[in-house]
Amino acid sequence: MRAALLILGVSVMAGTTTGAAQGAPESVTKGFAQVADWIQQSAESVPADKYSFKPTEGVRTFAQLVGHIIDGYHYYCALAKGPVEWNDKAEKAGGTKAELMKQLAAATTECKRLTGGKLDPQVENLAHTNLHYGNVIVYLRLLGIVPASSR
Repeated sequence: MRAALLILGVSVMAGTTTGAAQGAPESVTKGFAQVADWIQQSAESVPADKYSFKPTEGVRTFAQLVGHIIDGYHYYCALAKGPVEWNDKAEKAGGTKAELMKQLAAATTECKRLTGGKLDPQVENLAHTNLHYGNVIVYLRLLGIVPASSR
């Protein structure tokens, strides 16, 4: 994954990827697909009664974290097509595991279908998803669950 991001960074700095004209390079789409699948598997592995878990006060519950990731997918993938405002509807709603899993699957599918459009939001979506997968790993480890990327 680090190698893919390094290659992407070098190609963008060298001007070999124009984003708006070419869409996301394969390294971005593959990287997003991989981490999105880990997010999906991780969300599935957490029991429904643990979606209210949070490691400490002042941080999101697991449900809110999944909701935030969903909101991020909606934002960044729409932003690749044109201007859009951030909406934290899924995070604020919380929702049950079943509701969030359905929303997560739909948002993931929508982002995976994205071709063309601006490059920057797609790179930002990959970075944002990776960032929060790191959070997911901490939650899972504290719950005694092995993260998807470690299986």
